[in-house]
Amino acid sequence: MVLLDGTSHLLSVCTFASFCPLSTAIGFVLSLLGSILLFIGPLSVFAILYVLGTVISLIATGFLIGFGTQLKLMFKSKRIIATVVLFASMVLVFVGAFVLHIDIFCLIFVIIQYLAFTYYSLTYIPGATSMIKGLVGF
Repeated sequence: MVLLDGTSHLLSVCTFASFCPLSTAIGFVLSLLGSILLFIGPLSVFAILYVLGTVISLIATGFLIGFGTQLKLMFKSKRIIATVVLFASMVLVFVGAFVLHIDIFCLIFVIIQYLAFTYYSLTYIPGATSMIKGLVGF
């Protein structure tokens, strides 16, 4: 079976497509648990769960379009800034949790990570980024 990225896989397209919502749900639950632990648990566990949730949510789209295609699309000109900010903020969440041990630093970069992921996701919807830029005033 050949997927959209031109690679062949042993699993069917239906199987891959069913992994997308499952991965998205798992990513959401992990990020939600991490967010709860920001206030009641160790900062390190929060950082791991939240960033892992984001990564799993990113992987979810790879099940639909193929992982090779997704990697190529992530670095197209309209997504490059969001992609770089997203990955940088993930790293900085870990820096805040494991090196600096500062809650507010982690919270700031989680917010930046969330905004970057949202913008990254919107770039796949035709016209969505233009609408957001218009609302924000860019």
